[in-house]
Amino acid sequence: MDKGTQTMIDNLHKNTGKSLEEWITLVKNENFTKHDEVIQLLKANHNLKYGFANFIALKTKGTDAGSAENPDDLITKQYKG
Repeated sequence: MDKGTQTMIDNLHKNTGKSLEEWITLVKNENFTKHDEVIQLLKANHNLKYGFANFIALKTKGTDAGSAENPDDLITKQYKG
C-alpha cells in the first residue's frame, strides 16, 4: 500500500471515527451499483466531503489501482462489455 493511501485511511478514521472496513460494510449494505450513488449517500447522510466519499466508493467496489492484484485487470474491466 502506498503512503498516500495509508494516510487517507488513517485520516478517514481520525475524522469520522469509523474505519475503512466499517464504511465499506455500510455501503455494501445499501446495495448501490453506481459509483455516484455511493458518493451522494455518503455526502448527504454522513456529511463526508467528496474526497473521503470517493475513496470509500472506490475501495468498496475495488476499482482503484491499489485494490487490483494485477493493474492490467483494471484495463480489461474498463473495456469489458
